[in-house]
Amino acid sequence: MSAIAKLLSRITWFWMLWLMRRPWMKYAQTVPIRYLPETLRAKAWSSHKSQNRLARRIGLPMLNVVYTLFISVLILAAFVRIAVELNERGLLTAPSELKERAGISDEP
Repeated sequence: MSAIAKLLSRITWFWMLWLMRRPWMKYAQTVPIRYLPETLRAKAWSSHKSQNRLARRIGLPMLNVVYTLFISVLILAAFVRIAVELNERGLLTAPSELKERAGISDEP
């Protein structure tokens, strides 16, 4: 499961970085900074750069955790669905001798 999550996170990370390096995306990220007053612009540029550094550092491990959780939830949902289906078909009922020992009756 971890290998699948790692593969999916690496593919996603590659395409995210590819998209973020496009000129139109860089322009879209920096346009709001250009409209700030001159006094705030230098701080905004440094904040933007530090946010990008943080994203590059924790982005891939965070994607790996998210994909691992996603795959775990899919597997858990599949098991629950299988258990419900088996129960509805009557394959998960206890044998009658066990019901008698436990004092459970079949009548409603």
